[in-house]
Parts: sequence; structure tokens; C-alpha cells
Amino acid sequence: MDTARERVQANVARSSAGDRSWELYGNSFCPCGWRLATYTNRRRKNGATWYVYACSRRRHDKTDCSHARYYRAADLEERVRRFVVSLVEEPGVIGEQIRLHADRQAEGQIRTLLKHEGSLKERRERYLEQYAGG
Repeated sequence: MDTARERVQANVARSSAGDRSWELYGNSFCPCGWRLATYTNRRRKNGATWYVYACSRRRHDKTDCSHARYYRAADLEERVRRFVVSLVEEPGVIGEQIRLHADRQAEGQIRTLLKHEGSLKERRERYLEQYAGG
């Protein structure tokens, strides 16, 4: 039994894309917020193969994403690689990105709270009208 466990422990799941390694698999998101899924497209006539990341919204939600439908894997991975290298080379950029991200999150939370406040005001008005009407 222990021997079988040792053999299985070394197993690695193979990608359906053959030898290709998806560098951003599970860690990349579309601007709309949905996770990017990996796709391999093979042409039968000429044998060409394309590797792309695509918004998973269409597959799960049955609606189109308003952003680019497909991102070429090599282009997107290279873009992310250059961005990470720039962060390492310039440590001040990391702090700036963190501040920008925090500001965006705070703005979103403020908008959410303002919407909730508006709905609470409407509710209060309805309760007051109902109470006054008897």
C-alpha cells in the first residue's frame, strides 16, 4: 500500500495542451472580474495551434464579456512577465499600485454604501407613510 502511495504522489496531471505550461492558470482575471480560462484551438487543415486565455463568463453565465474575447497566451504571459520585472526593478511602483488598488476598493465600497443608504431612506419613507396612514 505504501509503495502505491509513493508512486501516485509523484504523478502530475498532464495539460490537454500537450507540453505547454500555462503560466497564469488560475491566477488571471478578466477586467470584468471573471477568471480567465485556458483554451487550445487546433486547425485541422494546416495543423496550426493557438493557445489563448478567455473570459469564463460566456461559458458559465451565457453572456458575452464586454472586454476582449480572447487573449493570446504568449502575449499575455509576456506582458505579465514584463510587469513583474518592472515591479522588482522599481520597488516604489509596488507601493503606488497598492495605493491605487486600495483607492479603487474604497471607491467601490463607498458606492455600495451610498446605494444601501438610498434604499434604506426609501424604506424609511414607506414605513413613515404606512404608519401615518394608519
